[in-house]
Amino acid sequence: KVLMDTATVHITTGHSPAALWFNRNDYILADASAAVGLHTMNVNQVKLRLYRIHERNILGDFVRNRFRQKLDAYDLQTIEENKGELVWQGTTEIKGEEDKKTLTALALPQKHLADPGLYILVAENSKSTLQRWQGAASQWLVKTDIGLTALQGDDGPQA
Repeated sequence: KVLMDTATVHITTGHSPAALWFNRNDYILADASAAVGLHTMNVNQVKLRLYRIHERNILGDFVRNRFRQKLDAYDLQTIEENKGELVWQGTTEIKGEEDKKTLTALALPQKHLADPGLYILVAENSKSTLQRWQGAASQWLVKTDIGLTALQGDDGPQA
C-alpha cells in the first residue's frame, strides 16, 4: 500500500547498558611491565582484583574447567580459600565517550607479578554489583620468564 502523506517519526533510544570485557585470547605476559587491554562502554570507574593460582593447582580441575572463562563470586572465593590467593586490588578511572566502546591499557602492579605463574585479573563496574552467579570480566594471564634464543650459524639457525 502507498501512504497518503509523508510522516516524520522521531525515535529516541536510551543509552547502551554499561559493559566491560577483556580479549580472552590475550593471556601471555612475557614482561610484567606489559599492559592488559580492557574494553568498556559507559563505565567510568572499574574495581580490579588480581589473583594468583598456586603452582600445585595449575594442572587441577579448577583451571582445566575454567581457563579463559569469566569467573563468578563462587569461583573467586574458591581461589582465595583453596586454589590461590588475592594478591592485589584497586580501582582505576576510565575516560571514554558515552555510548562508545573504549579500550584502556591497564598497567599491572609489577611488584605483584614478579614471580612467573598463572594470574587472573578481574574487573567490575564500580557503580554496580554483580549477583553471586554472574561472571565478572576475567583476564587469565600466564607470566613467564622463559625466553627463546636462536643464533644464525654458517649452516643455518642454531638453537
